[in-house]
Amino acid sequence: MIIQFEVALPIFQKRYKKIRAYYGPPENLVTLTTRKFRLTDEAVYEHLKHDIKEWKAKVLVLDPWYFLQEGSENETEQVMVIVRFLDSLCEELGLSLILIHHTRKSVTHQGRKVSMGMQDIRGSSVLVGWPDSIMLLTAAKKGLFLQSWLRNRDGQLEPIALRWSLPEENMPPIVPADIEVSLEEI
Repeated sequence: MIIQFEVALPIFQKRYKKIRAYYGPPENLVTLTTRKFRLTDEAVYEHLKHDIKEWKAKVLVLDPWYFLQEGSENETEQVMVIVRFLDSLCEELGLSLILIHHTRKSVTHQGRKVSMGMQDIRGSSVLVGWPDSIMLLTAAKKGLFLQSWLRNRDGQLEPIALRWSLPEENMPPIVPADIEVSLEEI
């Protein structure tokens, strides 16, 4: 189940149609586009639980984080309210959660972008300490991304180079790169 809050419905439908054309129809994917979703609203929370049960969802994707709350993502107490809702939801329904979040604006030093690791994550430190895993996608070159793990409960994982192919007529999502890429080149 994917709930996305950021992209207007017609744009999301157009993207989704291209992905379906490339991969075929998914077996059990439910998508929702809304901008009126606040997890702290009890009615919204109960409705979400009902939908997850009805659709037998095993994975919930929420995109992006900042639409889940009305308060500041920098305030630990406000962030903890959302985290507790999400923890309860996952525990009660046996659900896995993928939460999409944006990084802060880039920092540059001597004309080059500098990664600050987990400090690149916007908002409260709860957003760094709470998840089991944190994956970062970084644009490296045109069509090439570096996927790295900032945090993984099972230990450190190696970065992976990914190729994103965007032909005009199709828009396949990220696929593992089938070309050799030196991570130093990226």
